[in-house]
Amino acid sequence: KFTNVNSADLSQGQLTGTDTKDEIFEISTTANQVAVNGMNLTSVAAIDAGASAADAITAVVAVDATLAAAQKALAASNIAFTNINAANLNSGALNGTNTEAETFQISTALNQVNVNGIDLTNVSAIDAGTDLGDTVVTTELVNAALTSDTNALTASGINFSGLDSMDLSQGIVTGTDAESETFEISTAANQVAVNGMNLTSVGAIDAGSSATDAITTTELVNADLTDENNALTASGIKFTNVNSADLSQGQLTGTDTDNEIFEISTTANQVAVNGMNLTSVAAIDAGSSTGDEITTTESVDAKLTGTDNELTASGIDFSAINNADLSNGALSGSDNADTFELSGASLLANNILFSAINSLIDAKGGNDQVTGEAGTDWNLTEDNKQLSSTNFQFQNIEKADLVGTTLIGTNSKDETFEISTADKEVTVNGMN
Repeated sequence: KFTNVNSADLSQGQLTGTDTKDEIFEISTTANQVAVNGMNLTSVAAIDAGASAADAITAVVAVDATLAAAQKALAASNIAFTNINAANLNSGALNGTNTEAETFQISTALNQVNVNGIDLTNVSAIDAGTDLGDTVVTTELVNAALTSDTNALTASGINFSGLDSMDLSQGIVTGTDAESETFEISTAANQVAVNGMNLTSVGAIDAGSSATDAITTTELVNADLTDENNALTASGIKFTNVNSADLSQGQLTGTDTDNEIFEISTTANQVAVNGMNLTSVAAIDAGSSTGDEITTTESVDAKLTGTDNELTASGIDFSAINNADLSNGALSGSDNADTFELSGASLLANNILFSAINSLIDAKGGNDQVTGEAGTDWNLTEDNKQLSSTNFQFQNIEKADLVGTTLIGTNSKDETFEISTADKEVTVNGMN
């Protein structure tokens, strides 16, 4: 038993701590050197800190460390430490193994992490290694920022790489401004895959100012618009700064407070709204706001459903729509009862105000009715259930209210006008 010793060279021997006293092992970047209990020890190959509960490593400069496969074990300054409870790396980096899946537990405390039973502080970076299954878990809500690399993010002031997954406890993920990220979601709430990582318990995602950040889906996923541009909510996650989203035939729902403009073309199931391009959209409920509108970049045909404020166009079933511009596309009725009402150059059909539509309208099946406007006379054609006004020609109409204007027969066909005691009513060519 040596006493009053100031230094010792162990020639790559092992140092063993006590089981009853907590030791603090002070290291630097000098290999195999440690200061403990007032002594400077050199050529130390390994240190077993003993069974005491608070044995710690302290680095006097930034020192990197590497985890071992065992609990409470790491290598630093070329010394293999075991039974270590804490380590301060002084802004050094921590490396995981390539054979074991590590779980790194963090909080909002900066540069602190618990892994393999060790509390590490002042950690600047963690490379989790090449093995699969390395994960970060959180004890409270923690935000994370993506980087330009796959399997990498920054959280709690630590630059992580080699990660496979992370649980954010409803924290926010922020994308980069330089790289365009693809966020893959499913119906699993608050879960997203991005840059080779599976992230869970995600409360929100800000994709960053890059120009082509996208959401993709592995199955049918519904989404809700917000009152902001480039924003929507899907899978329980509020996305902002998103440029495009594929819903895999999911439904898009508009807000009840803002009027949305849905821009479509002849491309099926595709719509642009609030600065985003959405694909594989099966249906859109525009919400209860009163000025929701469809616009078109080219001539697009639309079909009524028989229900007010509903139509189908570009393969999308729209509901709660107030206005639609079809760029001279054709409007057709449904097999249910549809209503049409003249409004100058526009047409109100099933409570939707249509503009820039083809003048020929086929009301299709059902008990369909058209209502005129003051100052606009009507003309019969040679065919049954057909009427023409100044701007529109209707087919398959069962009822018409001419609002006191004139009905004009053809010059080429003999019409039979059937009247009764009902004031200003006539039946002709299968129409009342």
